[in-house]
Amino acid sequence: MYFPVFAEGALFGLGDFHAAMGDGEVSVSGIEIPGKATVTLEVIKDTTLRHPMLENVDAFTQIASAKTLDEAIRIATEEMIIRIVDKSNRSIEDVTMLMSACGQAEICQIVDPLMTARFVVPKWLLKQLNVELL
Repeated sequence: MYFPVFAEGALFGLGDFHAAMGDGEVSVSGIEIPGKATVTLEVIKDTTLRHPMLENVDAFTQIASAKTLDEAIRIATEEMIIRIVDKSNRSIEDVTMLMSACGQAEICQIVDPLMTARFVVPKWLLKQLNVELL
């Protein structure tokens, strides 16, 4: 998980643990359980993020929150497209068409005051484009 940091001396906090929760949380009723987490934090210089980004074995995911789902998914999608354009030297039109064919627009949650959405790009595609997002 990559988080943007906008303030020197910023702190880090974690939320609650869920044993189960639907994809696209719709109420404050995930199955919450006690738990402990161990995290390692490091600062990555020479990169800029405006919103959190997730990397796993299969994909990169741009996450964004906004007042509406429309706005949240627009932000997540546009930020991913611009990042790929910047890293690949391809046109915004070409990357947008490619994301329409291969990217995934998904809902994270609709329970908080801000809605959260994500845009997912598979790593196999980034590898074919010879793109390293971070």
